[in-house]
Amino acid sequence: MVHWIKVKPHGRKNMNAKHTFVFALVIVMLSILIGIVLAVTDDSNNPQSFDSDNDYYWIIGDFESSSRPFGNIPNGVNVAEYSIGDNLLNFPGGLYNALSGRSCRVVKINFDAELPEETYLVIKWEPYTTVSEQQFAVSLDGEKIGRSQSKRHSSRNRAEPVFEKFVLPKTTGDNHVITISLETKGKIYFDAIGLYEKDAKLPFKPKKSLSSILMTFFHICQIVFVGYAILRIKHSRYVTIDSKEIKAGKGYWLAVFMILLILLIIPFISLALVVIFPLFRGTIGDILFLLIYISFTFIAIMLFISPDSRDISYCGSCDEPFDFDVTVCPLCGNELEHDFKTGIKMIRDKMNGKIFVSYITGDEHGKLEIENGTDLDAVAILTPLSTNEILLAVYIRANDSNTVWRISDGEYSLYFTLGKNWDDELKEFRRNQIYQRFEDPINFISIRSSEGSIKYNILSVTLHEVAEGRANTIFVDEDEFPTW
Repeated sequence: MVHWIKVKPHGRKNMNAKHTFVFALVIVMLSILIGIVLAVTDDSNNPQSFDSDNDYYWIIGDFESSSRPFGNIPNGVNVAEYSIGDNLLNFPGGLYNALSGRSCRVVKINFDAELPEETYLVIKWEPYTTVSEQQFAVSLDGEKIGRSQSKRHSSRNRAEPVFEKFVLPKTTGDNHVITISLETKGKIYFDAIGLYEKDAKLPFKPKKSLSSILMTFFHICQIVFVGYAILRIKHSRYVTIDSKEIKAGKGYWLAVFMILLILLIIPFISLALVVIFPLFRGTIGDILFLLIYISFTFIAIMLFISPDSRDISYCGSCDEPFDFDVTVCPLCGNELEHDFKTGIKMIRDKMNGKIFVSYITGDEHGKLEIENGTDLDAVAILTPLSTNEILLAVYIRANDSNTVWRISDGEYSLYFTLGKNWDDELKEFRRNQIYQRFEDPINFISIRSSEGSIKYNILSVTLHEVAEGRANTIFVDEDEFPTW
């Protein structure tokens, strides 16, 4: 009797598949919710407060305002210079590094001041494009201080401002130069730049955003559950097939494969979608990326747990499954092959409905439905009532059915043999074979009316006993059974 993949409790050896599925589904639904929150809520870089009494050396622009009081980005000038105190229109509104070769990638800010320890340079800026991420570097008097966050425009409307804080080293003397260099392709805009003292109240308070907290929670849940699933692989190894518990392989190679698939392939898929389809950029792209990522994680988790994804030993000659560590068939002595559970079911299903003999080629209307509700495979044979000449021989798997069409009017005998391990050469089952015949003949009748319509009968038979069944079967000797 062939069952679909079924993981059932086996003491403490098996993990309950239903609980696994529900738990993994909860993780997926929670992740989708997190994805939506991530797409619409990103306040990690938003200013939380502003105090006009802050102690600062100088400020270019206005941290409170969303407007840009600067001039245009110079066209064809690679380096723009600005001295503190000059007209703001002389300060470039941003930096760009175009694919065409034109660029204004550097801005130098000249100022006079002696800087004590832990002076803060604060920059409020916005990424321009959704295609790629933008990043810039900051240096003081030729010494690199640090790099900004790598950001891209993630909204279909106006980009959210990004706040950066750089700690400048102690300097002596005057005439210092702060250099801001764009290191990526694309464009950025400046909103404000300020140089603050150590104890000054900065124009923003960095905080942990709700979206980042939720994302961290999701990753913790994901790591814990996937780790638990991997540890449970060796204990969740039993499947039920043919009413027997079969121990599958450990399947660690599959765990490694799925982890590599998630880590390496999914980002490339999401990037390709963003590049090819502009609709997937920004908010929609964020949600799409997370949904793809979570879906593959869910699949990986289920594969970690399910023995369906792991190999068991199988003897094709005997049509029998065995534990994974069994290498030789105890029934026939042949070397066993390894196959996963669904693969074995597919091999078996190919036999169902296989026709060995068929001389039913007419345009008649008789229809015969045969249902095999036993735990044994069957071969049904249809012969004329008067002879043992075989008109039809068809294979029917255990707990399966088959339908035969275009049977001519007349009376027929229906034989069937049940057993296991069909031998194509001997035309018989190797084990548990029995031979039977329906006691009464089956009769097909079709009637053509004067209007040209045809009425015909459909016969349904079962090879197993059913309540209120009216067809009796009798055992026959092997010598009396029709052969081809």
